Amino acid sequence: MERLTADDLNTALRMMDQKKKKWTKQHPGEKMPECPKCQNVGLYRRSFDENGTELFGDDMNKAGSYDYFYPCDCVSIKDNQKLKNHRKFASVPQLYADADFSNFQIKIYQNVPSLERATVALRDSKAFVQNFEKFDEKGLGLYIYSDARGSGKTRLASSIANELMKKDVRVRYESANKILSEIQKAWTDSGVSENAILKNYIEPRVLIIDDFGARSGKDWMDEKFLMIIDARYQSNKVTIFTSNYDVERLPFHDMRIIDRLSDVNRFHTLRMPDESVRQRSRIRNGGTELFYELAKKG
Repeated sequence: MERLTADDLNTALRMMDQKKKKWTKQHPGEKMPECPKCQNVGLYRRSFDENGTELFGDDMNKAGSYDYFYPCDCVSIKDNQKLKNHRKFASVPQLYADADFSNFQIKIYQNVPSLERATVALRDSKAFVQNFEKFDEKGLGLYIYSDARGSGKTRLASSIANELMKKDVRVRYESANKILSEIQKAWTDSGVSENAILKNYIEPRVLIIDDFGARSGKDWMDEKFLMIIDARYQSNKVTIFTSNYDVERLPFHDMRIIDRLSDVNRFHTLRMPDESVRQRSRIRNGGTELFYELAKKG
């Protein structure tokens, strides 16, 4: 049997935790049936001796034996593979492949306003993921911005992407610059069409565009971004942006882009701190009302 990665094993543990919570919600006061293979841990153990011979029963506890753990069938290794496929499609930056809400460091910010903004942004991000089906139905996305580079915008967007993929939501993550570069390449590469490139960003259930506004100034850039944004807007698809610009200050000539992103019924703004924490993190390793209405439990 193939030996899996730590991430595969952690995924199985999370899936078992979700399974237990779902059972408790659906069967209040009842004890969940125990899986005979993993005893509801989500992982089962196999032991081998120094020669690679598998051990069973009491022999599994012999001195010198080697233990390996695998996701149990009761949480389905197929779901593990599905998550891998989601991650491959999403293309979240490798630096943030393991980023999630549990390891987002609030205390890395050093001044009080930054701490307050980061706390609110993380809280709202958790509410967004937890209540995603409601937001998805409304096509309500997020606009994450701050004036400072390295303030944690990409880190937070990556965490949102990774948390959504755990919920089996298909996400596409790309920088604004990469999108434009792909479109430009299509003009000279006969092997790929511009329409195909645009389709890649129009169709996903969730699209995250990182560093929006970093590259602008040409009419064709406005045109292509508007095509993507408007198509998703009209189809009620969730789009998430990170930017160093407030929406009203985005450096685009076509005001229809500003108009779409200014729709408070379609985008909830997360104001990140104006404090760069990039170096410290390396060292350590109208719409508002709609947002909170949809985020209510029940």
